[in-house]
Amino acid sequence: MQIIYTHRNVTTNFSNDEDKMLTSSMEALNMMKNNMSNKEYNIHKRRLNMRRKILTNPDSKLLEYLKNIDIATYLLFYKMI
Repeated sequence: MQIIYTHRNVTTNFSNDEDKMLTSSMEALNMMKNNMSNKEYNIHKRRLNMRRKILTNPDSKLLEYLKNIDIATYLLFYKMI
């Protein structure tokens, strides 16, 4: 497998801007679409869309996690490790 995208979060990187980082991540996801299953693509896309909604309306965080319970469950276990 060839790596076609790498994200590094450093203070001088424009990615410190969450909106720009989400846009960049969506662009990277679209570039990788042909190298993943539709299921994987849709899960990643929902996660990015969820993050965008939370960014624009932080009060919606609980609702977004409830609407995407599979992603919320995964993140809960991932953060516990």
